[in-house]
Amino acid sequence: MTAYLSLAAFAAVMIFTPGVNNVLAARAGATTGLRAAIPLLGGLCLGVPVAVVAAVEALQAIAADPAVRSWLRVASTVYLLYLATRIARAAPPTLGPQAPPRGPGWVKGLGISLTNPKTWAAALSTAAAYSTQIPDPHRLALAGATAFLTGGAAALTAWFHFGSRLARLLHTPRRRRVFNGCLAGALLATVPAMWLA
Repeated sequence: MTAYLSLAAFAAVMIFTPGVNNVLAARAGATTGLRAAIPLLGGLCLGVPVAVVAAVEALQAIAADPAVRSWLRVASTVYLLYLATRIARAAPPTLGPQAPPRGPGWVKGLGISLTNPKTWAAALSTAAAYSTQIPDPHRLALAGATAFLTGGAAALTAWFHFGSRLARLLHTPRRRRVFNGCLAGALLATVPAMWLA
């Protein structure tokens, strides 16, 4: 049960931290209505679970070797440290009154999500970090996909609804640093779970 809670926490942090998908959701929130944005949000939301299932299935075959698992943990930790550093130093998303691309459907959202490096980092980190805690690859794929799908729906909805307000809240350098520092710290707090298996 602890592994599933840890996975859910990891998914929540990865999904709620700023990234391409969230910035697009916030932008849609600032510039369009919900009805017009639903297809885009749906496609963005589906991308991470698809990547998680693919990563778990692919890595399960090569990750049976303990040395490979250790290497994947190190690589995941290094990437998460890099990502936390980027988040801590990031400028707030630009959320102006620009119009979103015409016809942002679910296929476009799915394509954006599947070409997003953060999506694959989350998927590969999930496969590497939780394969020892949830050794059945099908359960891990299902748990990871469920965590990222439900968390993704919540995150994208939140970023959509607060998109126009986010830019106003983070307009001072101090607020931006505090916000980014909190997100970076939350991401770093997930790293020990990878090593407690």
